[in-house]
Amino acid sequence: MQSHDAAYHVDLGNNLRAQARFTEAEASYRRALAIDPKSAAIRNNLGGALKDQGLLDEAVESYRQALALDPNLASAHFNLGFALHRQSKSREAAESYRRAAAANPNLASAYMGLAHVLQSQGQPGEAAAYYRRALELAPGTPAFHSFLLFCLQYDPAMTPGALLMEHRAYGASLPPAATGHTNPRDPDKRLNIGYIAPDLYAHPVGFMLMPVVAEHDRTKFAVLCYYGNPRVDGVTVFLKEHVENWRSTIGVDDAALAEMIRADGIDILVDLTGHTADNRLPVFARKPAPVQVSWAGYVGTTGLKAIDYLITDRWHSPPGSERYAIEKLVRLPDGYACWAMPIHAPAVGPLSASTPGAVTFGCFNNLTKVNPLVVALWSRLLRELPQSRLVLKTFALGDAAVQARVMALFAVEGVSPERIVLEGASPHLGLLQRYNDIDIALDPFPYSGGLTTIEALWMGVPVVTMPGERFASRHSFSHLSNAGLDELVADGPETYLRIARELAHDLPRLAALRAGMRERLNASPLRRSKDYTRGFEAALRKMWKCWCDS
Repeated sequence: MQSHDAAYHVDLGNNLRAQARFTEAEASYRRALAIDPKSAAIRNNLGGALKDQGLLDEAVESYRQALALDPNLASAHFNLGFALHRQSKSREAAESYRRAAAANPNLASAYMGLAHVLQSQGQPGEAAAYYRRALELAPGTPAFHSFLLFCLQYDPAMTPGALLMEHRAYGASLPPAATGHTNPRDPDKRLNIGYIAPDLYAHPVGFMLMPVVAEHDRTKFAVLCYYGNPRVDGVTVFLKEHVENWRSTIGVDDAALAEMIRADGIDILVDLTGHTADNRLPVFARKPAPVQVSWAGYVGTTGLKAIDYLITDRWHSPPGSERYAIEKLVRLPDGYACWAMPIHAPAVGPLSASTPGAVTFGCFNNLTKVNPLVVALWSRLLRELPQSRLVLKTFALGDAAVQARVMALFAVEGVSPERIVLEGASPHLGLLQRYNDIDIALDPFPYSGGLTTIEALWMGVPVVTMPGERFASRHSFSHLSNAGLDELVADGPETYLRIARELAHDLPRLAALRAGMRERLNASPLRRSKDYTRGFEAALRKMWKCWCDS
């Protein structure tokens, strides 16, 4: 009978995992193990179902059991590396990925996993080499190409022109778009707007979309969301309650999703992911909607000719930026995004510093942004202000090996370890609360803070930034300009240091900024969601009319 066949239960478990039914998948794999307890492959699959449920300790144990049965099972080494990395054990994770590659030198995902580890440690140059190796082994894998492109955004050596060329290569690697749409060419019709993303939860994209879907004029716009993640939280629930239709894209392949979008009659399809994880850019390449737009989830061009527009603003994209994008740039009247602030944000506390110069600097950005050039400039600031200290807080710093590497970078620059505080992740409330111990936030470069900058400002902490040429370097510039804080924007390293030094010595100014920051933000375009959405809708309507006239 089928029920006594281990392969039957494995196949069932695999199908259940594809549908995000992880607890049921686990049960199926356990039934298979009861029949065949010596199968390394089944224990490897069981580890995957446990990992999907967030049970990382149990997953690691299952992968280790699989490797005890078959030390050369490359996929188990890879999966173990993934779980260890999630546990902030990067050194062990890297070793597992290397063992996976040794067991199967053609396993592209092993090199991709190693690249992930290196990127999270703040080594984008080394990571890019491994992403390229993965892509060589699996040239028809758009996801691997996207990981490479996103990694290159962090590399200080990349220019806007070089980034454009890399993104063009991605676009050229995908099949040409289908032509022809049956949408009525009525310029004044109620438009069907589709938003597609895997990040519609308590994530920067979720927080950016919330005010827009809440304020959309329902007499003129029908809103649909295509969500590719089993995660559900308060942001997800809010978004579901404010849209006409909600479609799960879990387990839906590119062709089927493109047909779903066509069947829904989407007029304008908006990508909120770009080349970040779990994107559906290959669906956009199929051109399922007559007008396609990139907004908010990425840091510049996607490289896809099938995407017609890139929504931006005058700070992110000054005159001349058009040459660095495949898409047509659409500059919104103010910033390119509006934000829903978390209701659980604590009250802003008093200024931490009590002595001029003896301030606490902070940066809670992704560690990949903190490259050696950033460390060198921050170290110079710390040397010039010998009573100051620096707090870095982010997920990767929960790893002792990563902490040691970061401390070594500062030691080379002559900064003693007692002046550097390194902290891993914490619940969002705790992260926001930690800003009450920070006097001044330092923005990294060439990839600046986005939501991180907004959260620092919301907690009363001024942010010093130094924008460059590329889109990714100008997030904080846009946000600070919209908040009327242009004086915190530096035009070079010397100005960056001067602004930070002057703030550190002017405690009354720091205290005044802190006390009035929330009021300042609430009065800015960053929080005027109705005005922002009207401008956003006007841009969408103009795009639609252009298509109707084409």
